[in-house]
Amino acid sequence: SFEAIHHFDEKVTSVEVAWSNPNVIYVATWPGWWDDKKIYRTTDGGKTWIDITIPSAQLNGYLSRSYDITVSGNDENTLWVARCSQSGNYNLIDGYNVFKSIDGGQNWINLSTPTLDGQHMTNIEHQRGSNGGVYLGTRNTVYYRNNAMNDWVIYDNNLPKRTFSTQLVPYYREGLLINGTNRSVYEIDLYENSPPSAQIAANRLEINCMNDTVHFVDHSAVRLNSAIWEWTFPGGTPSSSTLENPVVVYNAPGTYDVTLKVTDAYGSNTQTILGLIKYSDSTFIITNTQNYSEEFETSIFPPESWETPPSSFSWQSIVVDTGYNCHPSTVSYVNHYWINQIGEEAYLITNKIRLGSGSYLSENLLTYDYAYSGYSGSDDGFRIDISTDCGDTWDSIYGASGTSLQTVPYVGSAWYPTCGSWKKDTLNLTNFGLNGETIMIRFTAINDYGNRFFMDNVRVNGTNISLTPSVSSENKKLIRIVDVLGRVVEKSRNTLLFYIYDDGSVEEKIFVE
Repeated sequence: SFEAIHHFDEKVTSVEVAWSNPNVIYVATWPGWWDDKKIYRTTDGGKTWIDITIPSAQLNGYLSRSYDITVSGNDENTLWVARCSQSGNYNLIDGYNVFKSIDGGQNWINLSTPTLDGQHMTNIEHQRGSNGGVYLGTRNTVYYRNNAMNDWVIYDNNLPKRTFSTQLVPYYREGLLINGTNRSVYEIDLYENSPPSAQIAANRLEINCMNDTVHFVDHSAVRLNSAIWEWTFPGGTPSSSTLENPVVVYNAPGTYDVTLKVTDAYGSNTQTILGLIKYSDSTFIITNTQNYSEEFETSIFPPESWETPPSSFSWQSIVVDTGYNCHPSTVSYVNHYWINQIGEEAYLITNKIRLGSGSYLSENLLTYDYAYSGYSGSDDGFRIDISTDCGDTWDSIYGASGTSLQTVPYVGSAWYPTCGSWKKDTLNLTNFGLNGETIMIRFTAINDYGNRFFMDNVRVNGTNISLTPSVSSENKKLIRIVDVLGRVVEKSRNTLLFYIYDDGSVEEKIFVE
């Protein structure tokens, strides 16, 4: 799924994420045909942006020309831009076609030369691993230039005359340059053989005990027929690999570095990303003064550290006009009314919760509010499962469907809860032998193409009373109750809970933890 990170209120013509630092992103915008085009840069993954557009004094007019961007493979501050025409009838901008920056767009160097005169630029692409080599596509041909070259050279071997290059793509595995054009797609050997450029990628960067496996992917610029991969994963299993795309398991909370060295016939290159993998263990501990609560009121769903494993349908959040307290509220729900996946299940799983425990008495009460109308002839189900081994196995502690789940009579249309249609349910987890364990709770929605099911205010309230005896004695024993700060809860001797009669008197305490 995609998440919007910023709105420019303009169309976007080019997006480039820096290979060496993905928090650095460059964007070119297109506000309108004749409007001034802009270039922006972020260093925090898109949270904030600054305008780095080439100053108008360096462009000699025609500020409405759009930009195409390419970024260095090993330096997030080095980028090139081509000023592209939006029409073949545009006036030429000879001498102001291509620019480069080595400081993230603070200053710009003009790379245009008379060799490019008469050309309309269309796109620009860096060759990773090279010494600043870039390919420049135009409405007629392709050019190349690197840091050791004083000028651009035409690189159009076997291209038909007046071939309009629309997109240049280096295919490093085979050492080819792919040129998408108005005529067809063409390929040619890269202009020069360059050393590889290592690039680490992974399917997830944040993991936990339920998702402890990471699939690493090699995105290096490397020749396949002579490639050697050397991965190292401190803290992972395995701790090293020579596979192209290894799979690694982590089994303890922490932050883990990853290193990849790639070698081919033209050299080697190493990339290390510090703290790439973050294994979190967000266990909530129930105490007398700290109970677990999730009210789904934030904009994030599922809530932080909760999980919604992939399925044919899913739990979502929604704002309803009448929540449990008859006021507007954000709640979790499953839209069975529009889902026809009969018998399929969708899970909403909490983070880990450590239940309270006591030497003599402990209660851990799971409560939640829910609302459901059902739909005649379709009986959706709801089940609650508990895991004490981080999701490896699950035991069901509650289940209901159809009329046993309804809080109001059947409704023949898409239903929303009204004031008074909510119910509260309470389950004593201690009755299921759960006392002091670390658990995860899985709320399971079972589809029968019925009606919407709503849930809110998930809580686990713990009550812990531990008996801590003093030195044993045959004397008369007085037991008194104190709170966690040691304060006597009841001073009256006539209302003490227990008396053990014998000679003398020794006090023992019951601590409420």
